[in-house]
Amino acid sequence: HMHSVLIDNPAMVPYLAKCRKILTVSDYVTRELKKKVPEFEHTVIEKVTNGIRLPAEEGEDTAGSLRKFYGIHKDACVFLYMGRLSVEKGARELLDAYEQGNFKNAVLVYAGSAISGSAEMTSYVKEMMQRAEQSDGRVIFTGYIPHEDVGGYYRMADALVVPSVVGDAAPLTILEGMASGIPIIAARVGGIPEYTEHYSAISYVEPGKGFTERLSIRMADFAQSCTHTRVTPVYYDTCQFFKSFCNAVRDGEDSYE
Repeated sequence: HMHSVLIDNPAMVPYLAKCRKILTVSDYVTRELKKKVPEFEHTVIEKVTNGIRLPAEEGEDTAGSLRKFYGIHKDACVFLYMGRLSVEKGARELLDAYEQGNFKNAVLVYAGSAISGSAEMTSYVKEMMQRAEQSDGRVIFTGYIPHEDVGGYYRMADALVVPSVVGDAAPLTILEGMASGIPIIAARVGGIPEYTEHYSAISYVEPGKGFTERLSIRMADFAQSCTHTRVTPVYYDTCQFFKSFCNAVRDGEDSYE
């Protein structure tokens, strides 16, 4: 079951090619594997859409409490980055975009850490935090957030920003954002477009040269008309994932026999 197009050990390719079936999390991964790995030409590759444990329901009081805890004004427009702070996820590009814009009444919250489940710092994150010290408290780093608490952060925020700079196969942050009904600003890369195809509050930013500038403009436009609203959620839950996964494995066993 492949969650990316990366195969860390090329020596594994001949063995993977002999599998009765390879499962992927998006059509993007399937296309890239077929294109980049000639050995998979005759291998059955099937997509099993990712699923998430839905964030716990949180009331308005939780969102208000988080704003108060971080010193965020109740009327401020909050942009949320949720997840691992890493190069490929575009965390630094988001900070670049925020610094380029004129966000007097907007706050950028990084909810996550460099390594999932750990408070360990990297030079990449340290450099970003040093830059944030010049923001007068408008760029906030929360550190690692346990999954059971992430729902409150989606409730607190006005827009989720997913600035991935590589082909993100199926970011769980996108699924969580859609489940919360929050407007999403996302790079049009990897499997993101296919997962958000039917979501009414998605705004894409084209990747490549000028990405940071385009992202900054899109965020500025949103901040000017920030209405603190939600749309109809779209759910990709774990129950459907496990059903699809089991069916795909079962079909593979039948074809193998």
